Amino acid sequence: MGFISDIFYFVIVIGILVLIHELGHFLAARLSGMRADIFCIGMGYRLFGYHKKVGFKFGKLPDDFEYDGNTDYRVALFPIGGYVKIAGMVDESMDTEFTSGPAQPWEFRSKNAFFKIFVLAAGVIMNFVLAIAIFAGIIFFNGEQSYKTTTIGYIPNNSLAKNIGLQSGDKVISINGEKIYTWNSFIDHFATKDFGASREIVVLRNGSEQKLSLQGKELIRALADKKSIGLVPDHINPIILDVLGGKAAAKAGLKGGDTIKFVNGEKINSMSEFIDILKSHPSKKLEMVWSSNGTIKTDSLLTDDKGTIGVQISESYNGPVEKIEYNIAQAIGYGFNQTIESV
Repeated sequence: MGFISDIFYFVIVIGILVLIHELGHFLAARLSGMRADIFCIGMGYRLFGYHKKVGFKFGKLPDDFEYDGNTDYRVALFPIGGYVKIAGMVDESMDTEFTSGPAQPWEFRSKNAFFKIFVLAAGVIMNFVLAIAIFAGIIFFNGEQSYKTTTIGYIPNNSLAKNIGLQSGDKVISINGEKIYTWNSFIDHFATKDFGASREIVVLRNGSEQKLSLQGKELIRALADKKSIGLVPDHINPIILDVLGGKAAAKAGLKGGDTIKFVNGEKINSMSEFIDILKSHPSKKLEMVWSSNGTIKTDSLLTDDKGTIGVQISESYNGPVEKIEYNIAQAIGYGFNQTIESV
């Protein structure tokens, strides 16, 4: 059933994307003074549709049907894809019969280069507009959940953050003179805002302020090399998703939903920290403390030669959260920025 549902949702998503894409071509053609004979959702045999001359009609239209400048809005048999048939354009149908006659003012071929490019590009432009609308709609109706902390919980070795001198426990005060109050703002200023520019980072460490610097080229190089930035907030709990039978975790009684607290007396602040500790201790016994349904448990677990104990693990944030509301203009700006970043 999972495969069937995947196919079902895939068809829906593709259908929406194609509908918006083809709508872009259609609207651009009409704005440019071109006729669009057919606007079709799906491919193949015409199931039903509406045309001004015949009204709503099931089945196909006659082969010699004259559209007379009006569009046939139709739904076709196969729910993958769709198309717009623009007068005077050689499209996927490879119908070139019209080219034997003179170009008509309502045809694609009679228009100048600007209008042709506009019509051809409009599909992709509409997909961008759809992405912006989706991002904007989500943030407008749901707001943004931001972790209300700027304290670093864990920094993996060989990460960009580690290389520039950031440490676990550092509380970020400002970046390039701008005060930082949430984790989302920290990540934005550290990795996204003014991309390519250098950053001066002020942190509170052991009661005193420390200044660190990040060169723009370091960030660019790290991302190009797919190197971890290495920033994990505090208030993170590693959570067991599943346990493999016969492995050390199962023998010790760990189960899905349990939260890892300590390993060898060291507090665990993230999923990546837990994995790093395990992998650095292959075939070793580790003293672990975890919470199971509110009960604290402890046991000694022997890792295998790969430094694993037979668990699937994730993490959750349990610290303070701030909800940020967006008005329509802010939501559109957010949607635009998110679309550009995604591209």
